[in-house]
Amino acid sequence: MPLPSDDQIWDRVRSFAERCKGAKLPVFSLRDGVPNFITETTDTKIYRLSEKNRSDGRPSAISRRDVLLLWHHLVSETPRPDVPYFTRALLARALDDLLVVADNDVLLRTGDDARTEPPREHEKLAARAWDFLIKRAGAGQSAFYSELGEAIDRFQRALQPILELIESSCARENTPRLAVLVVDKTTKRPRDGFMIDERQSIDDERARVFAFPWDRVPNPFGYARHGETQQTLAEQLVRGTRQPIDVYRLVLARGQAQVVFRAALFEAYDCACAFCGLAVQECLEGAHIHPWSASTPEDRMNPRNGLLLCANHHRMFDAHRIVVGTDYKITSQTSGTTELRASPLFERLRLPALSRHHPDPRLITLRNERMVRHD
Repeated sequence: MPLPSDDQIWDRVRSFAERCKGAKLPVFSLRDGVPNFITETTDTKIYRLSEKNRSDGRPSAISRRDVLLLWHHLVSETPRPDVPYFTRALLARALDDLLVVADNDVLLRTGDDARTEPPREHEKLAARAWDFLIKRAGAGQSAFYSELGEAIDRFQRALQPILELIESSCARENTPRLAVLVVDKTTKRPRDGFMIDERQSIDDERARVFAFPWDRVPNPFGYARHGETQQTLAEQLVRGTRQPIDVYRLVLARGQAQVVFRAALFEAYDCACAFCGLAVQECLEGAHIHPWSASTPEDRMNPRNGLLLCANHHRMFDAHRIVVGTDYKITSQTSGTTELRASPLFERLRLPALSRHHPDPRLITLRNERMVRHD
């Protein structure tokens, strides 16, 4: 969707200010939280009076020029203009579908799509940011947002989705949260959005990062240096344009490999559970037929060694309470009928449309033989 023009931005800000004036609603400044009341609007200015000097003060003006300078800074990474914090609050309130407030500042929204399916550039930048941060970890040093931005050639406002990628990778690999090293220059703490186990303090987590042997962990975004993303690798697996072993060698971190594997199964199984047909994306997971730990490198990323399952049936499959035969028939090993009523099963697997994606009977046999040996 194209961004609004300058005239549209100013019209929206002025209209919002007029509504606040008519309803006598305050707009709170970002820095100190002081209420400001709109007293007048013109074609080029918005006048406001702060609660601090409402009784005897004179209104101060917010100009169209200031508003547009701030808007251009947010959308095109121009130098940030020296405008009052109230101007930022007014712009954020008037354009709440485009902007978000964070850490007493206003940022351009990245949108849900940018977070769930990172663009190619985000993963490439995450690879560079990872290298920068593990060097800081080895030296026992934190990094300011501005330093990280300079290292990967990005403005501070563009760092959040990149840090989220790094943080998600650390969570999947069960390593200390490397993103804890990136701190605000004023507070010396990570900004809003950093996630941490409630049992850990930020200082404790930072100590874990400093003590961790990062030289033994491959860069989880190394594949991006070759121009790939998780999604492009998944598509290559499904289309057969890249062999599973080649993808496995590119994606060295197991957690990232699992993400690519799941994305490939989403494509192959058309986003629905192979056992029950549930098609809610958030509930679907990639399940290995022959377990990752027992598989060869060739089979770990092979879509024919996988099933797309809902979370319930994935757990039951892993616990051997649901068994698949080489004829693709599904057998329940449950002790009663309650579980089946809660999670109804097909009689046979819901197979991918293309036969080259059908589960490999050889791998099903290996799984079932392994199950017998361990039971």
